[in-house]
Amino acid sequence: MTIDRVEMTEKGQLTLAQPIPQVYFNGFQLGLSNADISLVLLLDNQPILKMNMSYTVGKTVLVKLQDMVALLESTTGREIMTTDDAGRGLEGAQQ
Repeated sequence: MTIDRVEMTEKGQLTLAQPIPQVYFNGFQLGLSNADISLVLLLDNQPILKMNMSYTVGKTVLVKLQDMVALLESTTGREIMTTDDAGRGLEGAQQ
């Protein structure tokens, strides 16, 4: 995607000048090499998309996601569970 296809509204929302594919995922796997980071998106434990990114972009995504989740949690007063948290919570219920 080129930058000229994306615009930011006054409310901080992105608008796209042209449609691009949308992907929903409910899991992921990460990989690390000497050159970059790989992110495989999963839907119901099946791979649907692989993305590669530089270390710099990977860390920037990490920081931006942390900021977004922190804002949501502080605004709502609720902590969001990770999938690891949910899995540990369900372990006892599955017996």
